[in-house]
Amino acid sequence: MQALTPRALSTSNITSAALFRAVEGWGPTLLIDEADTFLRNNEELRGVLNSGHNRFTAYVVRTVGDDHTPAHFRTWAPKAIALIGLLPDTLADRAVTVALRRKRPDERVERLRLDRADEFEPLRRQAARWADDNFDALRVADPDVPFDLHDRAADNWRAMLAIADRAGGHWPDTARRVARAAAANSVQEDSARVMLLEDIRDIFERRGIERLPSVEIVGDLVEMEHRPWPEWKDGKPITVRQVAALLKPFGISPASIRLTGEKTARGYYLTAFKESFLSYLPPIDPTQQHNPQETAPNDGF
Repeated sequence: MQALTPRALSTSNITSAALFRAVEGWGPTLLIDEADTFLRNNEELRGVLNSGHNRFTAYVVRTVGDDHTPAHFRTWAPKAIALIGLLPDTLADRAVTVALRRKRPDERVERLRLDRADEFEPLRRQAARWADDNFDALRVADPDVPFDLHDRAADNWRAMLAIADRAGGHWPDTARRVARAAAANSVQEDSARVMLLEDIRDIFERRGIERLPSVEIVGDLVEMEHRPWPEWKDGKPITVRQVAALLKPFGISPASIRLTGEKTARGYYLTAFKESFLSYLPPIDPTQQHNPQETAPNDGF
């Protein structure tokens, strides 16, 4: 991306003050790497990045000079953020997420030689020329956005759909197909909390029961190798307490649940998730739904 974008500014750490001053002074393409090491606990930096999502509100106000004069600083700039794990919720909601996976042993790719980045120069020039030639048309474009993209997702995709329409050929259909697929998965990708909701719903559905101890939910979560739970924090699996913290904003809390006989444990009733499942998750395909009467064990419930 650094070799293909205009005025690329690549950094593995940046402060909020440096960010908005760089945008104001240079108008760069921001390429922020290693964000998992400094972004999650930096509320001010996240706020500055969030402000840059909409051109009309992409400003922060800071005081400058010895007399502390208020001044506007622009935060409007293209940005790509790379990190291990998930973006903070507010940033994820403003982003188009591209999830990467580790290359398999049987996959072979040509290695990228960083000392040969100038080989990308013809492509960069072609992209710049195309952008110049089509700038006026793109500025006034109002592309047809798929109705199943929610408001923020529609904002995120509108410019790319306009570019796809202008490019013609297969690109209009391809771009909308990708946008719909991303929207279908956005609840899982945009928020760890919503991703957790989906996985817990799947656990209840697969087991076909109405209550589960917290330790069993966590046990199932950490076996999901395609999810972040096995290496949730500092490379360690998610814990019972961390699950409870993620669910708390939904108004879902662990309770004392009765197991077999007189045994009890801390856990969750399926009914506690009902409203959150309806509000945040797509409906379950009835053709794939388990029948609790067929799958539930006879455990004394």
